[in-house]
Amino acid sequence: MGRIANVVYSNPRNPTGRVVKNPELAEIQDLCRERATLVMDEFYGGYNYTSNCDGTTISAAANVEDVNEDDVLLIDGLTKRFRLPGWRIAWIVGPKEFIKAIGSCGSYLDGGANVPFQEAAISMLEPDKVITEMKALQKHFMVLLRRLRSDVLTNRANRQSETM
Repeated sequence: MGRIANVVYSNPRNPTGRVVKNPELAEIQDLCRERATLVMDEFYGGYNYTSNCDGTTISAAANVEDVNEDDVLLIDGLTKRFRLPGWRIAWIVGPKEFIKAIGSCGSYLDGGANVPFQEAAISMLEPDKVITEMKALQKHFMVLLRRLRSDVLTNRANRQSETM
């Protein structure tokens, strides 16, 4: 049997919303450490409904021991987390050798985010602003989730009363 080179993991998972937190997340990283490159899709990391809408996000970054030694790539961006798909702003955090190779590949691609959007994104990533935005995002989607659950229960009750 061949060696597994990469493990791609989305957390939280879309569309189920399943969140993997520590210690399970740390166990996944430990299993990959020195065996495979773990590529973490964290675009939905702000969609965390396990924290009482306090703005807490989920990230494998907490378990990285050495960013240049751990074969972990963290991929995130404004597209999903900040609901700005047209901005095309994303980032990858990982070992320098990976980032250098990715940058080299990227130089051959046509397009990318324009400079004004890149500059605007910098201030959006200040920790206080991120927490404020994540709280608003979590509260907004919790309201929608409650409404959806209520509608489902109402529809179910209506169907049951119609069959009687």
